[in-house]
Amino acid sequence: METITATAKKNTLQNAFAQLQDPLRAAYRQGGAERLIGEKLLNYVGMLLIVLGGAFFLKYTIGMTGPWGKLAIGFLSGAGLVALGEWLNHDERYAPFSLPLIGGGWSLLYYTAFAAHYLPASKVIGSATLELILLCATAGGMILHSMKTRSRLLTAFAFGIAYFVFALTHLGIQTLTVCSILALAGAFLVGPLQSPELAAINLAGFYLNYFPVFKGVLGAGTAGALPAGDFWLSVGAAAVVHAAYALMTPLWRAEEPDPWMDSALSFSAVLYAAAFYGQLHAFAPAHGAAGLLALAALLTGLSAARGGKASALTQVQAFLGAAVLVLAVIDLPGPVERSWGLALSASVLGTLGIWLDRNAFEKYGFAMLILALSYAVTLQPLGPALRAPVAMSLAYLGVAGYALAGLRESASRVDARLGAYWLYGGFAALIIAFWTYFHPAAYVVALFALALALEWAAAQYDQPHLLHQALLLEVAAGVCCLFVDYGANLPVLGWLTPRLMVKLSVTGAYAAAVFGRRAPEGSFLGIDYNEWRKAECWLMCLTAAFGQLDIDPHLRLPVAAAGAVALLGLGRSRSEDLKPLAPTLRTLAVLAAPTAAAAGVCTYLLAPMSLGQSAAYASAALFLLVPLFWGRWAQTEEERKDEKLVLSLYALLSAGLLAAFVRQQAAGAYITLGWSLVGVSYLVAGLGLRKRALRLPGLGLLGLCVMKALFVDLTALELPYRVLSYTVLGALLLLSSYLYVRSTDQEDSDEA
Repeated sequence: METITATAKKNTLQNAFAQLQDPLRAAYRQGGAERLIGEKLLNYVGMLLIVLGGAFFLKYTIGMTGPWGKLAIGFLSGAGLVALGEWLNHDERYAPFSLPLIGGGWSLLYYTAFAAHYLPASKVIGSATLELILLCATAGGMILHSMKTRSRLLTAFAFGIAYFVFALTHLGIQTLTVCSILALAGAFLVGPLQSPELAAINLAGFYLNYFPVFKGVLGAGTAGALPAGDFWLSVGAAAVVHAAYALMTPLWRAEEPDPWMDSALSFSAVLYAAAFYGQLHAFAPAHGAAGLLALAALLTGLSAARGGKASALTQVQAFLGAAVLVLAVIDLPGPVERSWGLALSASVLGTLGIWLDRNAFEKYGFAMLILALSYAVTLQPLGPALRAPVAMSLAYLGVAGYALAGLRESASRVDARLGAYWLYGGFAALIIAFWTYFHPAAYVVALFALALALEWAAAQYDQPHLLHQALLLEVAAGVCCLFVDYGANLPVLGWLTPRLMVKLSVTGAYAAAVFGRRAPEGSFLGIDYNEWRKAECWLMCLTAAFGQLDIDPHLRLPVAAAGAVALLGLGRSRSEDLKPLAPTLRTLAVLAAPTAAAAGVCTYLLAPMSLGQSAAYASAALFLLVPLFWGRWAQTEEERKDEKLVLSLYALLSAGLLAAFVRQQAAGAYITLGWSLVGVSYLVAGLGLRKRALRLPGLGLLGLCVMKALFVDLTALELPYRVLSYTVLGALLLLSSYLYVRSTDQEDSDEA
């Protein structure tokens, strides 16, 4: 794991200061405080004052000598100090004096070369190119001399004096240009001299001389107050210097980051990012987004180039790159651009993190994903012109999330936690994309389409997280479809209304999810997968029941009857895939049958029916008898009880529907005759097929006919109809009794 704790960051600074204190403590132990001050401190402070004196001398002699005279004094003084220091270096007694003299001499030479073009009183070189060559040559001489002496102290002193002098005599962008060259020279020396403190000195000196230019830009307030070339030159110089140190200087010592280098480069990254942001918004706010994107790319690229080892620099640059990227997206002109900016940022950072094996990039990419989702939610509701492009950006983000989860799964170092983050982030993005683009009815259908796709992917790739997402969608969307606002709900395809199309789609999706494949072993949110499937079965039936309210009333009974029989058929299946769901399906079949009967009574019998409608009604009532002709399915005692109960219920409802039909279509004695015929038919069929479930409704109807004949027909009917009712009913009862007598010698198959 690529993590840096707060303790590690604190130790980085502590180690850096420890490296600075060690030489001073060694000198103190050798000769005490007096010798340290006398031999070391006075030596270097004195040389610093001499260099400053030379710089101020050039200004003091403005009216006394010409430009060539001033430069001659500066060059001769610097060269003399270097030569004197080199001569003293050969004598061990005076060697401690040599290094400050050499460092001070080179600083004076470098400042004199700077004055030859940039200081008006001593300007003798008019060409900026020639001046740049002279400064590079002087810096090169100082570098070669430092490498020859192999003295880290000399090099640090020379660079420190040079920056200090330039800061005291700052001339704006010209000084910054020279300090940039000086800083780049220092970057080349850090490695060969193994002097990490040199990086800290050079970066501190560069930003010390960068601050006046930065302050001038902020104080100007308008673009006209500073030439555009100077503005971009200052920004570019800071970028080149920071990039040079971030890429070229050795950061690692053994297996640990060098504290000096790590601290210096981390602070440099922070200062550079802050300076760039401040200058850009003060000088060129119109180019804010483009500039910040360039800055984010630079910081992210520098962090990636340093490799995956843990250090403060890599962490700081990665964080700054992500933070600047957010600021760049905020500066984009409109919501569509911001939505796409956040989506692309999340996918790019996530890809970099997986490709480079850098968790920091992945985490910042996921943070971008969260920002993109939050921003999309705050935009709602969107107008027609914005809905499609914003939804497309979210859809892209969702697909990218799933793709990054797949890449994380196949990466060299698998991190299940980050993979799950990307999966659920992509899942949320797709849901919000659908919500943004679709109207409520289409939104529910889109959710179920996504759920089925996730079911398929979970089966293909054996990914439990995908199954969890599918289960959540199926349950939540099923509940949602019951309360969706369908507007006017006007028919769009004949009798098809939006609500009916949604209900049909949802019911089909549930059927595909429940019966498409067997639920795997395991649980989600503490609930077994089979229990989730059972809940989906209930939602499927509830959705189908509500969907019947939108179809032609005279189709409700056939549809409900077919659904009830289908549920019972699935519930009696011995398939291993359906076995865990069988009890739930049988329970639903028991509830669906009375629902079908209620639908028939409410729609058919409350209004006159045509011949075709009467045929449909009778066919649906008889269709409920289909389960009685199936083979036995019960294997346990409990299942046998369920089987008897279900078959008796279906036969009773079938007979009841036909009896209600007779009551609605006939009157007087014809009702008694009709009920008698229906009862005898069921009784005869039950005796012939040895089905007790058929015989009982027949006996019940015949008993109802007797009660009607004795208590209703006796007083309500005229004598001819009374004769007809009694005669026919009596004959049918005698026939039924005869059939019972004939069948008593054989035992009913249901009671065997």
